[in-house]
Amino acid sequence: MYIKIAVTSLNAASGHKPLFNAINRAEQTTGVLNRMEQEYSKHDIALHFLEKSLTLFLEDKDYLSTLVIAGVAEELLGKVLDANNAKNSLRRRIEGTRPFYRYLYGEDPKDRAISNTANYAKNLVKHLNGPSDAIIRMDFAEEAFEMLERATDNYFLLNQVYTPNMEKFRKEHKHAPREIDLPE
Repeated sequence: MYIKIAVTSLNAASGHKPLFNAINRAEQTTGVLNRMEQEYSKHDIALHFLEKSLTLFLEDKDYLSTLVIAGVAEELLGKVLDANNAKNSLRRRIEGTRPFYRYLYGEDPKDRAISNTANYAKNLVKHLNGPSDAIIRMDFAEEAFEMLERATDNYFLLNQVYTPNMEKFRKEHKHAPREIDLPE
């Protein structure tokens, strides 16, 4: 059993059918996905992962899976935005963090350092870098929330609209602004 995916376009208006509809049709027709070659845009794949991660978060409370799957969606949509010369949520976070970092430490941070910090939880879950990270302790719900926030922001930046699941997420899980104490 396999799926062969040919990537042909990063354009959101490519005319490809949404991934989840095609998969559902294939399963209904054959019962399995078996030697069925299909073609999807990265945008449609990212939307599928984003919608699945929203369901995992909102209904199943599966924060670990949400973190990883939303991370894939966030990254794919971010790269689609990059390909269209638009700033993605990670780039906006980097630019928003820079003045605070400069104020606190008196120097400009490297983009990679901010990016690594923003993606730390997702990468820690995905990779085993040695015995010291064989067991992970973190607030998985919070990390999943933040990754979903970035992924839905990327989707909105690209499409200028939210799906019903994204609206539900935004309505039910508003983040209270965090206060930042700056030294005087």
